[in-house]
Amino acid sequence: MSSTRRRLTVGLLAGLVLVVGACGLLLSYAIGRALVAQFDATLRAEAELFTAASELERGRLDFDFSELPLAEFEPSDRAQYYQVLDSSGRSLLRSASLGQGDLAHPPAGPGGARIADRPLPDGRAGRILVQSFVPHRSGHHPQPAAPALTLVMARSRAGLDHALAELRLLIAACGLVLLLGTLAVVLWAVRRGLAPLGRLAAEVAGIEVSGLDHRFAAADLPAELAPIAARLDEMLVRLSAAFERERRFSADVAHELRTPIAELRSLAEVSLQDERVLAEAELRLGFEDALAIALQMERRVEALLALARCEAGLQPLERGSVEVVSLIQRAWEPFAARARARRLTVQQSLPAEAWLESDPALLSAVLDNLFANALAYTSEGGLLDLAFETRPDGWSLKLANDDGSLGPEDLPHLFEPFWRKDPARSDSARAGLGLSLVAAYTHLLGIRITADLPIAGRFELTLSGSNP
Repeated sequence: MSSTRRRLTVGLLAGLVLVVGACGLLLSYAIGRALVAQFDATLRAEAELFTAASELERGRLDFDFSELPLAEFEPSDRAQYYQVLDSSGRSLLRSASLGQGDLAHPPAGPGGARIADRPLPDGRAGRILVQSFVPHRSGHHPQPAAPALTLVMARSRAGLDHALAELRLLIAACGLVLLLGTLAVVLWAVRRGLAPLGRLAAEVAGIEVSGLDHRFAAADLPAELAPIAARLDEMLVRLSAAFERERRFSADVAHELRTPIAELRSLAEVSLQDERVLAEAELRLGFEDALAIALQMERRVEALLALARCEAGLQPLERGSVEVVSLIQRAWEPFAARARARRLTVQQSLPAEAWLESDPALLSAVLDNLFANALAYTSEGGLLDLAFETRPDGWSLKLANDDGSLGPEDLPHLFEPFWRKDPARSDSARAGLGLSLVAAYTHLLGIRITADLPIAGRFELTLSGSNP
């Protein structure tokens, strides 16, 4: 998919190339015509001098060249040529440069001079003028009109062609410089013109669920983008209202369920202390099941309430200096016996001590959920690795376990509430809220969490943060 910037740049440059090319061709044509017209005007002026100096005396044609420079008509590599012909085509007079040859020429046109391109006798490209004229009669007595003669005059157009070539080269060079300069200007103008759109896109991309109260500064945007910003603000208002309704619904449901679940748990616990219930095995098993269900529902409701507090920004934070290695070891102790019962191989790579700035309660809750998740889904007799390391710019905690039930397509859903992959992750004892709580708590703590499948059958969670 092509970008707007690319389309604008290519379109502007293509249009500019066409315009500059057309202007260059038109300019070259116009100046070329002007140079040729100037060349022809000079040729005509010389012809006028010849015809004005012509004289027919006693049937003999002669020219008064006393005031005309004739060196250019002498034999040389830059010679010019002329020839005078009568009506029958017989040569009456020719330049010394012509020798005994004749000038090839087109027929004279009616009225005025005719000029055309013809090769010169020495092979050079030339321009030839053909003009009819009537020479003057000498003497003071009236005489019959002199017969019309034809003057053929030729000059090399090497200088003209050289000037035209330099002109075209100059126009091409100017066009190239103009195109390169305009390319830089177009790129700058397009980048500058689309910069507000890029800033708006970056601002939109930076909005998270917790930042739906963000509003765009339409006054700082171009007039074309202001309506878009206004529609985005309206959309954020609607989204914020929808999320708020969802949070209130989740919190209200959790609160409404909390009391009857607590009553159910209390009822089951009290009943299990009654000797009559203890005496009846089936009745006792029923109350034990009821208590287990009540405890399970209570954990889910507490998790929902914790998520609602995090999403609403109501979860309190008490940051302090935490010795994280001992915190990790304390968090693992309740799971160690279960790991041995499932014959898991647990490898820990921990430093002697490491200190972080964090909330110890929330960080401990994160570790509890991570360990419970890893223990629940690690294959029987599998391997569980726990490693913590510090770097100059931060720290990382990696928890990897054997789990062949996940694929790359599952990773984006791992932190969604109530997500469980069927059939491998559909254990009814777990509600699919553990990793959701981990994601919510790490977000509050400023910790980055990533999930990966480095190799087939191996699942890895990484917590990372920067040093204060």
